[in-house]
Amino acid sequence: MNPGPDPRERIKAVLRANPRGLGITETAQKARMHRNVVAKYLDILRVSGEAEMRRAGMTKIYTLARRVPVSAMLGLSEDIVVVIDETGKILQANEPYLTLCRIPDSEIIGANPAQKDLPLLSDPEVLAAVRADEDINGITRSVTATGNSTIRHFRIRIVPTVLEGGKSGTTVIGADITREEELRQDAGVAETRSRQTIDMMPMPVCNLSCNCVITSANQAFCEIFSGPKGAVMDRPFSDVTGCDDSALRRQLGTLAEPGARNPVIEQCIRPDHPAQVFRWYFVPERNASGTMTGIGVFGIDLSKEKEAQKREHELQSRFRFITEKTQEFLDLPADADIWHTIAEGVRQIVPDAAVTVSSFDPGTPSLTVRSLVGDDGVILKHYPGTIGAVIPVRDPEVLALISMGGISPVLGGVHIASFGTIPVVTSARIEEELPVASICGISLKANNTLMGVAAMFKRLPGPVRDEELLLAYGSLASLALQAKYPDGRIG
Repeated sequence: MNPGPDPRERIKAVLRANPRGLGITETAQKARMHRNVVAKYLDILRVSGEAEMRRAGMTKIYTLARRVPVSAMLGLSEDIVVVIDETGKILQANEPYLTLCRIPDSEIIGANPAQKDLPLLSDPEVLAAVRADEDINGITRSVTATGNSTIRHFRIRIVPTVLEGGKSGTTVIGADITREEELRQDAGVAETRSRQTIDMMPMPVCNLSCNCVITSANQAFCEIFSGPKGAVMDRPFSDVTGCDDSALRRQLGTLAEPGARNPVIEQCIRPDHPAQVFRWYFVPERNASGTMTGIGVFGIDLSKEKEAQKREHELQSRFRFITEKTQEFLDLPADADIWHTIAEGVRQIVPDAAVTVSSFDPGTPSLTVRSLVGDDGVILKHYPGTIGAVIPVRDPEVLALISMGGISPVLGGVHIASFGTIPVVTSARIEEELPVASICGISLKANNTLMGVAAMFKRLPGPVRDEELLLAYGSLASLALQAKYPDGRIG
């Protein structure tokens, strides 16, 4: 660096290279000048406002002045510029400020904002900043422009200033940010409307922080997870929804990378409602520089879709089952036990049940037990004569019930189901050991002819899981019986 021969410039170069300040002796040593010469020029620089002096004990420390000439801020600036002297009086005000005030220049110059109500300048925070005599930026104020009642917004900066003769002063600069503020407010209104719209959406929507904590959620999301908004806010997404946290973080780990593929997770949101399934979509939210600032999440209810898929699967399974059983009956040898075949087919549909299949004799009328499967030997142990037992059907109402067809529940246990054939005590032992939670029967009826009855002693409570398939199989079995016994005589 070549500071040049001018002593002032050499001293200023030294001070510029040492912004924390130097004493007279240090400055002279670094500038390679006589101490007395440096002392004289430092005083000249201080008086002209180009240098500042502070004391550190008995030592005078000099630095280059941080104040800027007022001429650099006046002139053609579109910002508001007002120069105030050290007593607080206005020395100069540019045209933009005079236009804002609509007050004659003669009433502005010499006025003290602390004593005269002036736009922006008389604001308590601005006055305090002027008195502090420090470079302060970022004070934002709104004022109503005189005359047209429009609201304008300004960002205020307070700048310590060198006045003529080296005196200290302050310049207040007001940048008009009205358009910026209007856009910000419009964006705020748009965001509010957007949030209101999202809140009314029937699908669950929420926002997550980058570490998967819920920062906002709409009403649908809160209702699905049974709680007010406060109950889901600031909680991990996995805790609220039951998603596997490690799997979630593994899939979301790549979202921070620009261009990453947005993950999709399908989840049964409630173990007690397996049909209630949501597909969650995760979309990164990024700032202007592309850095991820959060994650938007919305869910699509797949319950109907899953239910339709389940229904289609059930229909296909039923079709395959009936097709296979039809072929099984067609291929059944003449001497095969069709009653046992029917009992095994019923048990395939109701796997938790012991099944008996009985033929019906309309002449007696009575039922004869032809087959028993799935009892693990319990019924035969307590009532050895089960197979071949003839059960009279004396009650006309019971006869009418089993002749109607369809599936009928049986109340009262094994004793009632056997029409009193199996004693009460024996029935109780069978019910306890099997065990028996519920009993139901299906009539085997073809072309209005009752061929027999299948009884199911279910170990689990509740109805038959697939009643439609059981009814279809009952009809198929009845037709097979009618084909085997066309005259209705069952030996």
